[in-house]
Amino acid sequence: MSFGDVELAAVDTSLDALNRNQSLTIQNPLPADELLLSICLGYIRLQNPRFPTKGIIGQGKSLCLFPALSKGYVTNFDNIRRTGVGEMPKLIDRESIGAMSEIDGEADLYTAKHGIGLDTVPQEIGALIVDLRKREWRQPTARLEELKEYVDQTPVPVIYYLDEERSQFDPLLEGTERITIDNKLLTTARPELSEHATTLSTYASILTSGERTVQITAIHHPEMQSVIRDLGNMKRDLQNVPGLQTEVGWLFNLLTELPVRPQYWEQAVQDNFHHQSVADLIQNLRAKTNHLEGMTADLLVNYAQAGSYLQQLLNRSHPLQEALFDRLAEADAKKVTTRFVVRNEYERDAINAALAAENRQMPTHAELIPIADLKPDPDVPTVFTRPMRNARYVYGFPPSRTVEFVQFDMWADYVESHLQETLEGTDTTVTRREYNEPVSESTHAHRSHASSGSQAAAGPANTQGLDDKMTVEDNEAPANQSVRGDSMSEFSYEAPNYDNPDELLEEVLAAEFSKEIRQSAGGASSGDDRSGDVDFSGPKKRIIFQDGDSIMRAPSSRVTITSGDNIVRISVAELEPGDEVLLVDNAQNDVYDLFIKSTHERDKVRGSESTIERWRSILQDGLDTEYSAIELIDEMEEHGSTIGNVSTILGWRSGRTLGPRNPDDVKYVLEILAPDQTSLATPTVNALKEIRGLHRKIGRETRRLVEAKQAGASLPSGVNSVDGNIDTATKQKVIAEVTNVE
Repeated sequence: MSFGDVELAAVDTSLDALNRNQSLTIQNPLPADELLLSICLGYIRLQNPRFPTKGIIGQGKSLCLFPALSKGYVTNFDNIRRTGVGEMPKLIDRESIGAMSEIDGEADLYTAKHGIGLDTVPQEIGALIVDLRKREWRQPTARLEELKEYVDQTPVPVIYYLDEERSQFDPLLEGTERITIDNKLLTTARPELSEHATTLSTYASILTSGERTVQITAIHHPEMQSVIRDLGNMKRDLQNVPGLQTEVGWLFNLLTELPVRPQYWEQAVQDNFHHQSVADLIQNLRAKTNHLEGMTADLLVNYAQAGSYLQQLLNRSHPLQEALFDRLAEADAKKVTTRFVVRNEYERDAINAALAAENRQMPTHAELIPIADLKPDPDVPTVFTRPMRNARYVYGFPPSRTVEFVQFDMWADYVESHLQETLEGTDTTVTRREYNEPVSESTHAHRSHASSGSQAAAGPANTQGLDDKMTVEDNEAPANQSVRGDSMSEFSYEAPNYDNPDELLEEVLAAEFSKEIRQSAGGASSGDDRSGDVDFSGPKKRIIFQDGDSIMRAPSSRVTITSGDNIVRISVAELEPGDEVLLVDNAQNDVYDLFIKSTHERDKVRGSESTIERWRSILQDGLDTEYSAIELIDEMEEHGSTIGNVSTILGWRSGRTLGPRNPDDVKYVLEILAPDQTSLATPTVNALKEIRGLHRKIGRETRRLVEAKQAGASLPSGVNSVDGNIDTATKQKVIAEVTNVE
């Protein structure tokens, strides 16, 4: 590793601040750790009394680093060794600690384990470095407040390292000096390209030498334009309804961002229980309408129907996929090795499935790369195959001198605007190309106005005379394009008649692209001018506890109840008097969320829960329409099941029992109630295993924690590893009554 100008300048500035006992904030949006490593090494070198610097003898103080363990850079310190001395011993003496009180002053560097105990301020420490990319510090209700209280009483300076600004960090970072790594700073560095160049040095070389061109390719699909508008507006009203946020958001994003037909994404994730196909998400949403009432249920039905229509449309005609195939072929024809960046390995698999299904091959000169594996390379052209909202740094830091962003036209304006803003002053040429643009933009009549149960923007719902109810007919799909679900001729949906649908869609797209949530209560965005706003959150239930406290929740929202040393997640509609609910912060929050820290982990858990819910919805529908519990048991016994107990079936139905423990019972339910969906069996079994393990862990630790609090004892070992003020905020409340809110 060879540190370049940027790292050396950052080290110099950091050491100067620490020498003045001044805390410092370093913001580096790039996914690289060399800058942080260089600062640690610089401080340790300066403090070593055996190596005076400019006549100044180091004080021998140690450095303590609170690392982001998920980044995997801590072991790099152990790999730094002296050269030419015996057997190349380690250059840095590092110790891992679980609490600050474990520091004994014998190591150069102390690295904190997960859940570090902030119990003392050791005199041996000369400086702290806190990597705020660690998810442990992001939630004010978790450890951020504890961290601020600790550093406020710490006499040593602190360096805070983060990738992006977050408002919850503002109180912590107030009064610190600042270094921001942006493309303007990198343009001042000397070009340096070598085998051992750091990530920052390579990006600097791209920005300071040669010509840079960035092209936006906007893919037009006129037939989907009005459907997207309807979906976006309905999404806006549904995204705050408890229990719907995940699937509603996932469906919209998959349909508008996937670079291939939805059917190929389905092939890529069919055996994975963390990711959902478009068809599965639609099925989940349809099942959830059974737990909703009134306008909310009607709106969700129409959202799912509009999603179904768009899914079928994109399975028949997907110009973004065609543009991607053209670009792959172009790379091979020109014999120019080109990187095509996808979101993850599943999108890579979906593209490969699309190529195979349509009798194409992956070109020799093209490579599909998940964004997590992207490295800067000046001379290898880079094509981004979708909007990169979760890796926004790519818009301001070109990973090569030739870059292209390919996406549907609805996203192109936001990509272009962000590129123009972030690349200003870098002498980078930004161009735009239209693909499949119609000669004249005509409005395709795929939307409709409010019908019975839906709220029109301009007035009350009209239950009569719907002259524009959408019904779409289309030709059969080509033979090589299999379509899952209903034929397009069976689709109809009725979207509310918003006064300003285009403006509201822009609001949704802007919020999605910038990852901002700008909404007021009830799902309406602040400042919108829609008349007749409606609260789509639906009816509420009041949960009254034996201690007199009460909360209101939607019937479809989920809460955590205890079951021995385990926990169970059930909907509010299934709660009964006597249930013990685990809550946080005066019965306002669910303890479940405190144990699932990262966005990535939450998405995985939500994916697993969604898979289980899909299986449960099949069971519920079957029990509601075809079989009694006894009849289903009889059928399952003929297949080989040995359950023989009605309460077992009813437990699966309500969610009080997560699901069958025997994998065969999962399969039997599908074979009997939904024989065309037996492929769901394996993902459901795997999801059940994962969620059971999580529930056991949470159940054990919260039970021990609550018992320790009740006895006035110290927290048991193991519970301390749980982040946040969970020890003081956790409440176990017994339900006295559940009532409907009028």
